[in-house]
Amino acid sequence: KMEKGGRRGLEPLSLDEVNRVGKWIRENLGGDQIYKEIKLDLDRVRFVDISLFEPSRKELNSPNTPRIAKSVLFDRGNNSTLELFTQINDDSFISHVSTKLFKDTQTMVISEEFHEAEEIVRKDPNFIAAMARRGLTDPSLWMVEPWSNGWAGHTEENGRRLLRAQIWTRIGHAEDNGYAHPVDGLIACVDLNSRSIWRLEDHYLDENKSTASTVEVPKESFNYLESLRLKTGENRGGNDNGYIKPIKITQPDGVNWKRNNNHVQWGAWNFTVGWNIREGLTLHDISFANRNIIYRASIVEMVAPYASNSVYHHRKNAFDAGEYGIGACCTSLVNGCDCVGVIEYFNVVVSDPFGVGKEIKNIICMHEEDVGVLWKHRDWRLSENNSENADAVRRNIRLVLSCFATVGNYEFGFFWYFTLDGAIECDIKLTGIINTSGGKSGHIDRYATKIGENLYGQHHQHWFCSRLVMDVDSGPNSVVEVDVVAEEDENNPYQNAFITTEKILTTEQTSQRDVEPWSARTWKIINTNKKNRVGSNTGYKLVPGGTAKPFAKQSAWFRKRAPHLNHHFWVTKYNKDERFPAGEYSNMSRGEADTIKIWTDRNEGVENLEGGECVVWYNFGVTHVVRLEDFPVI
Repeated sequence: KMEKGGRRGLEPLSLDEVNRVGKWIRENLGGDQIYKEIKLDLDRVRFVDISLFEPSRKELNSPNTPRIAKSVLFDRGNNSTLELFTQINDDSFISHVSTKLFKDTQTMVISEEFHEAEEIVRKDPNFIAAMARRGLTDPSLWMVEPWSNGWAGHTEENGRRLLRAQIWTRIGHAEDNGYAHPVDGLIACVDLNSRSIWRLEDHYLDENKSTASTVEVPKESFNYLESLRLKTGENRGGNDNGYIKPIKITQPDGVNWKRNNNHVQWGAWNFTVGWNIREGLTLHDISFANRNIIYRASIVEMVAPYASNSVYHHRKNAFDAGEYGIGACCTSLVNGCDCVGVIEYFNVVVSDPFGVGKEIKNIICMHEEDVGVLWKHRDWRLSENNSENADAVRRNIRLVLSCFATVGNYEFGFFWYFTLDGAIECDIKLTGIINTSGGKSGHIDRYATKIGENLYGQHHQHWFCSRLVMDVDSGPNSVVEVDVVAEEDENNPYQNAFITTEKILTTEQTSQRDVEPWSARTWKIINTNKKNRVGSNTGYKLVPGGTAKPFAKQSAWFRKRAPHLNHHFWVTKYNKDERFPAGEYSNMSRGEADTIKIWTDRNEGVENLEGGECVVWYNFGVTHVVRLEDFPVI
């Protein structure tokens, strides 16, 4: 018999649970229990996700909280999204809880649709003719990459499920780096509902509109595979790391963690590892030394806006989490390469488009790292007396949980660190291949860096939104903004003094804040009822790392759809349905409903919230002005 509450209540659905839910839905779809008036057709309906509908902190503490699965389906026939909530009972029985239908609402794009879009484009005669105009006649070398369409105010796109397929090509070899050869100006807009090219855009045709493009496809090879570079004779001064002697990580006494299914205990840390196709790796019920800190932590949205204002490139602003799914893009990890040392993996379970579960191996890696000195002190007076206690030093070991997502040309490594001093850090590593564009000979692209003959690496940003459901010392919690400022002159006779100032953030509107490096701004989530040993409120501090600001104007369409980028820091009162700042369904969304801006317009109070009721959203980003050395691989 399964434990209903406690940590079991936070663990992802098992393979058996996903299969049972999927089977129940397939058998009942269109029947008396599920929207019988709609009569959904399984031939046109696809499962997008079957995952745990997570309990709130209050629900988790209740022994009678049921285990609920949330299933998301997309109906191509009427361009609608269906949410089904089912209860998974101990006796293998599935019962219907509720159903929600969202008309003209797009789920994220599923892998089947990416492959389908590529095949649609490859077989289209008009597309084949456009490639032939450029002298590209071998379809086996073409790289058709469907990007999200987004929304840019074009009403003719209403009611369609669109992808914008951008084109590259390999040259001379099936494993050639095709990103060195962009087919600039050619876009195939695919309607996934009608399974056809809705619009073929060829922006750089000559005056006759029928012969070759005025932008040539770059021909120079830029391969990252050593075997290919040797064949092509490529040598741009770079070296492989093959001459570096390896460092071998051994732990003869074993690891320091204890694991029970998805629950992990390491030193003073306790938490549960979760996963879903939208967010990828999630962390739950995090405590240190038996003191609660965070009920749930994850990256809930990624936005990648590009700098170019050309008619061809200006709609490049992918919402990687909401439109593609971080978890859906995660790949199995390889021991000794992605992770080194003594490793333990977490497998994950996903649903295929027909509601059948499958297990994917080695998606999340857990290991320990020695990261140098944690602290050190030398007492010089003791050293003069030759005391063996003159030097004190401790090594810093941290626990690492990580996963990698491949989103088209880019790879994102998500690393969560737990350290001995009670700190949690999220580090996102950007690697893979930059997005490239072509250009006319002699052309200067102000929005990119020239990296080859007629080849450019486009400037862009990456924005990541973390959602932290706080539970500091089990609540109640408030958020305090801390700034460092110079002391006022009347209290500063020597002009050297500076102090900290604190301000409690009281409402959802006044909690919309920004990073301020000139005042070393931080935010503390405090427990308003509990004191530490010196009489101050206990708390946990959020310290901003390196970040950026959005350079696109606030009136840009992608910023209307992602209003969370208007500020680095937000606080909201917990609502189970408010999980994603750009909306539950951000694919082709317009930002008119279900965003963090809409939620905070109600301006609820955020002081003294119960444990698990105080939600902190922190946006951090990077501005990537491409370097020559960033290609062919970052």
